[in-house]
Amino acid sequence: MNIVSKDILHPCTSCGGCAAVCPANAIVMVLNEQGFYRPVLDVDKCVDCSLCTKVCYKYDDVKPYNIAEHKEILMLACQARDNATLNTTTSGGIAYLLAKALYRQGYKCIGVVYDTLDDSAKHVCAADEKDIQATLDFMNWCVTSDDGVKAMCKDMGFTIPFKTAVAPTNVFVKQDAEYTEAGLTPVSWNFTTMPSEEWKNGLGTALTLYAAGSGSWDDVVSAFVDNWATEKALSE
Repeated sequence: MNIVSKDILHPCTSCGGCAAVCPANAIVMVLNEQGFYRPVLDVDKCVDCSLCTKVCYKYDDVKPYNIAEHKEILMLACQARDNATLNTTTSGGIAYLLAKALYRQGYKCIGVVYDTLDDSAKHVCAADEKDIQATLDFMNWCVTSDDGVKAMCKDMGFTIPFKTAVAPTNVFVKQDAEYTEAGLTPVSWNFTTMPSEEWKNGLGTALTLYAAGSGSWDDVVSAFVDNWATEKALSE
């Protein structure tokens, strides 16, 4: 069994975990026409070890999170206690601390590192704390080096919250800044208030097709409004 199996439970999230663990290098992440990286299998190289399916979310029999069943939960948040971790990691350092704890129990973690030899980012299957440090070095490179800042702000259009940042080229970010300066209130893209993962994926697909010129704005509106109504009906 490998990633071309049709017996899947969830859509691909492009994490690259399957490619990272493949011992035969039979899987590569390829950018598709919709702008998403998806795994492509070379069947001639595949040794049918099934490692790819063991790490893949698509085959996990996990019940989708339904916020309607957990109305008592408003928010769960945490962060690292030491300033050193907070100052060198993102998202409060929790992912870093969880990875360290998992390594000690024999687990591995999927991440991204910066390869200085060919000047590129690569998915890796991290097996120890040295791999964690490599990921931290990559993150630091992204927001401190001239090339990293240019890649983040100019090439990818991201806004990074550091003094080293330059004005992004992303037209949506520019429009957002103009709206905010005009006194409008920003609304966060808060996934905890969404009805389901399926709704989010449907809206994301509609937005991607619209941005690519192959979908209409009416499709985006329908994906948002109609699908939200469908999810609400299912929860009642």
